[in-house]
Amino acid sequence: MVVELDIESSGFGFYKRVLNVAPHGIFAVDKNRNVVFWNRAAERITGFAAEDVLGKQCPFLELSLQCMERCALLNGGSGREEEVEISTEDGIKVLRKSFEMLKDDDGNVIGCVECFTDITSLRAMEEEAERVEFYDDALKDAKAMQGFYADVLNNLQTFVVVVDENGKIEFINDAVSNVEGLPKGELLGKSFVEAHWWRHSEDVKETVRKVMEDALSGKITFAEASAMTKRSRRIIPMLAYGAPLRRADGSIRGALLVGQDITEKKKLERQLQETIEKLKAAQEELSTPVIQVWDGVLALPIIGVVDSDRAMRIMETLLNRIVETQSEFVILDVTGVASIDTEVANHLMKTVHATALLGAECIITGIKPEVAQTMIHLGLDMGVFVTKRDLQDGLKYVLRRRGVKVAEG
Repeated sequence: MVVELDIESSGFGFYKRVLNVAPHGIFAVDKNRNVVFWNRAAERITGFAAEDVLGKQCPFLELSLQCMERCALLNGGSGREEEVEISTEDGIKVLRKSFEMLKDDDGNVIGCVECFTDITSLRAMEEEAERVEFYDDALKDAKAMQGFYADVLNNLQTFVVVVDENGKIEFINDAVSNVEGLPKGELLGKSFVEAHWWRHSEDVKETVRKVMEDALSGKITFAEASAMTKRSRRIIPMLAYGAPLRRADGSIRGALLVGQDITEKKKLERQLQETIEKLKAAQEELSTPVIQVWDGVLALPIIGVVDSDRAMRIMETLLNRIVETQSEFVILDVTGVASIDTEVANHLMKTVHATALLGAECIITGIKPEVAQTMIHLGLDMGVFVTKRDLQDGLKYVLRRRGVKVAEG
């Protein structure tokens, strides 16, 4: 006998409430691909209200060509994870979907359940957490649909743990046991806070303790944490959040604790930071381009705004290049400097003096009238260095000093 998928059957109320507040979009269809369940997250992600899709053909068949081509019921597929694009009123969204066929005791297909997450925004987790409200039904009603409840939660790619009001583990999904490689029996009934997952760090232990205690007190909260597997002792960074599980009368009977593996996110953040550091290093190098224009002759064209930090980098870079090249002459071309203040002028004077201490003569070229007036007004001793009108005159001066005849004109 083939059993029809009846979402509204007695005993499903508890699971329906739990699924309705899950952070992932979850829906179920019967064997004819008619929608029989559509949770609130599915409404939020797709923009389709439950009343608009219940009893009708799965809307993903119209929203996404990929779903039409890969539909498990149409093509006899099996559970897997994939990414698809859908068109919504808010534009194109990218979803990560996973699905599983639902079968009766005789192995007959009676429908399909899918869960999906909007991965177009890194803020999806926070937005989902703000909407999560978990309700519980009587425990005897929950047992009537325990198989279906477990199938749905085990199909989620996130780590799911349910604890009782005393913080003892009542349920863990397959995602947890698969990563651990341990039978669930070794974890059920144990204290969540004292589990081996948090033994690598007292700070992490206190973080997850607060997440759990907040959930048991009726609050929804989330925080970054990490977990350590027992056998491999691998550290898994994750975003953890918790929410209360309530009975039908509103009293709290436990907490739902969810962990999202953010290993890839952390890897991308590190790569981004490394890229930023490289760009900063390249920018600093470009801001102080010391050029060897002749054997023993260095030129440093300075362009743009020169603040005290850049002036310090100019002096450091220039002095290192003088030592590396054993140069005797240095030309500082300030044609591209529009203005100069007291602090920057002092840094430049220190650069000139430091250059002399290394045995090199400093020639400054391209001083604009307004910069010259500022330097005179500041009382700087202009006799300690050679000044020339422009870079060309500076090069001619250096060549003559080295005994090279330079044609005029």
